[in-house]
Amino acid sequence: MSTTPKKSRLGLLSLAGIAAVAIASAAWAYIYLRGAPTGNRGALAAARLVPESAWGTVYFSTDRASWSRLEEFGTTEAQTVVKSQLDRLGQEILDRTGVDPFKDVRPWVGGVTIARLPGDATDGIADRSDLLIVLGIRDKLKAMAFAKKMKANAQGQIAEQEYQGVTLTEVAQKDGTTLGMAILGNHWVLAFDPELVRQAIDTYKGSPSFASQPDIENLLERGTGVDTPLAQAYIADYQPLLESAAAEGDREISPSAVSELESVNSIALGVGVGDRGLQAKAIADLDPEVTFAEAVSPNRQIATRFPAETLVAIGGRSPHRVWMQLVARSQTQPQVGEWVDRVRSGFKQIQLEADGVFRWMDGDFALGLIPSQEGILAQTGFGGALVLQTSDRAAAAATLKQLNEVVRTRLPLPLTVKETEVQGIALSEWSIPQIAPGALVSYGWLDDRSLLIAFGSPLVNVMVPQPATNLSQSETFRDAVESLPQTNFGSVYVNMEQTLSILNRLPPEATPISPEANVLLQSVRGIGITATPPKNNASTVEIAIPLKRRSQ
Repeated sequence: MSTTPKKSRLGLLSLAGIAAVAIASAAWAYIYLRGAPTGNRGALAAARLVPESAWGTVYFSTDRASWSRLEEFGTTEAQTVVKSQLDRLGQEILDRTGVDPFKDVRPWVGGVTIARLPGDATDGIADRSDLLIVLGIRDKLKAMAFAKKMKANAQGQIAEQEYQGVTLTEVAQKDGTTLGMAILGNHWVLAFDPELVRQAIDTYKGSPSFASQPDIENLLERGTGVDTPLAQAYIADYQPLLESAAAEGDREISPSAVSELESVNSIALGVGVGDRGLQAKAIADLDPEVTFAEAVSPNRQIATRFPAETLVAIGGRSPHRVWMQLVARSQTQPQVGEWVDRVRSGFKQIQLEADGVFRWMDGDFALGLIPSQEGILAQTGFGGALVLQTSDRAAAAATLKQLNEVVRTRLPLPLTVKETEVQGIALSEWSIPQIAPGALVSYGWLDDRSLLIAFGSPLVNVMVPQPATNLSQSETFRDAVESLPQTNFGSVYVNMEQTLSILNRLPPEATPISPEANVLLQSVRGIGITATPPKNNASTVEIAIPLKRRSQ
């Protein structure tokens, strides 16, 4: 494991020379770059040149077919935003390099890998880059012509030396940094720290590489499994990366989060493009002793209880199973134990026993946010509904009866509880007439096993009876969720089009979404996320992001 280096403050735009051209060419690929296919083997080959001490690598494909397929998606406005941002980035780089990334780089590059390594500040330069860049070479003659042009345009002193039988070129920059580069077989390696290039040469000559670590090698060999991959990341030592990211944002990593991640050996991330839009996978290589509750196939019929226009839906199986797993882990993980104790204490304050309440929650569940402009929901624009399935209706009814008594007698609010009926379904309603019209919370049994809890009275009329057009009939829901693995620990669904329509009605200061990000999100139809059970000590999170096609 590497030690945490000093935080690097070198941003993308501050990198000069060929390093900036390399990174920029990878970013510009979305619209312009057309390279030769290299596939997952390109990521593995490059990782074999990265020193073992690296925290992780990111590999950008330069496969023309992959990026062309992505260009089939996105609104015209989103394409304009992307192009304008990249044009501005490219202009800043071109002003400093004197080369054309399309004319000079595109003809020979075959995959771009960026690795992050522990920095070395022995020369006192505070803002040293800790990035090592590995460019795949698919045309050596053109790559050599590019190198010659770079040397001719260099603004600083150039020095060449032999190291381990390899020519190492160093270019002194006016800002005090030194660019190092070397050709290693079919790859061009460079960094704004010549020592990192020397380490890459050592790796090329036989020293342990990033790819030689057993768990990383397995991940690289398998790949991430996304269709038509655009980018792949492999992280061996993620804690320093998290600490660095937290430091950049003046945040701290909670002890519980660190404890959760201690069971993860390494992580692979992949982004690709499919028939409906983007796909992403995160694969975590776990310690063999890590155990999980058994994953099941949730009952898809529960989605029929929610309307097609549902904004967000979170579904899964057996809250009781999840609770019992947390209780078991609390015996060995103090942070989890503290959280379990807080939950139990909270239930005791309303005269309930947490273990008993979770015990009857042994079936499927689904929580949804549903748009509504009526009654008490007019100000927010949406409300929430929860459907819980149980095999012990009597225990659930006893809990609800006890809860009714608590809100009647112990809450310092003029809250009333009354019984009513909607479309033949008996409901209990909690309301505060002096504060807001209509019920704050309504609940009742949709059938012998399914309990509905609605937050906001207008939602009762949406959920009861069963919606005429339900969530499972939504094309966006099907593309985002039903394309994911059926056996899982649960799923999250976001209807981005509907959600944005509500967010865009809020004052600008009430939402963190920038205008540029908003335009890009207009291309997203929805998002689906699920986690699948571990296989061969690897757990996977899969994400589907259906996009609008250019014609939409």
